[in-house]
Amino acid sequence: MSNFQVYRKILSFSLVEFLLGVLALAAMGGLAVLGYVIADPSGAGPIGAVLGFIVGIIAAVLIKIFLTNRIKAAQIAMITRGVTKGDLPDHTFGEGFKQIKGRFGSITLFFLVTNQIKGAFRQLGRLINRVGTAVGGEAGNAITSAIDSAVQVLLSYLTDCCLGWVFYRSEKNAAAAACEGAAIFFKHGKTLFRNAGRIFGMGLLSFLVIGGAFTGVFYLVFAQFP
Repeated sequence: MSNFQVYRKILSFSLVEFLLGVLALAAMGGLAVLGYVIADPSGAGPIGAVLGFIVGIIAAVLIKIFLTNRIKAAQIAMITRGVTKGDLPDHTFGEGFKQIKGRFGSITLFFLVTNQIKGAFRQLGRLINRVGTAVGGEAGNAITSAIDSAVQVLLSYLTDCCLGWVFYRSEKNAAAAACEGAAIFFKHGKTLFRNAGRIFGMGLLSFLVIGGAFTGVFYLVFAQFP
């Protein structure tokens, strides 16, 4: 299968993940408004809004843990199958969840660990950006920001590759399979960098399409309020 065929077959995962993101934001905003409305008669509207917003954040985190991460894992499982075996079933959404069935704990732990790693690299990137600004001003910051962005993209693809290999090598220990996936990733590093332009191009296109749809939906919603 070509990359485009795989991307087209797993597009449903991205759409559902986008809708869950909208739902999480709606939960934060809606619960804040609800808290304000409930507490306003007693004169504690702002406090109620803050409490409602905190509850909304908790709801968004639960959506992330129990739904969004599992959808992303199922999507990665299907991408791995399409790349390694050259075929995907007609109903990829259901098949993806079959692949991750019974692995809720390991998937949650994987995303928890990788998010901590990504967070550490983000902090390192901010430190490098500050050093770049101090040494070279705006030009130095631009250079270090570009390097930081490239590292973040590389790290994201690396963690996805590791998780995909955990599903592909299901007969092996998860940690060993993840390390094997990392080795495969760097072994094909030349291919990755050769296709970097297409990767960033597809990422930019996805950002424009999804970001445009996201902005349009929220504009229609918030335009109803003065």
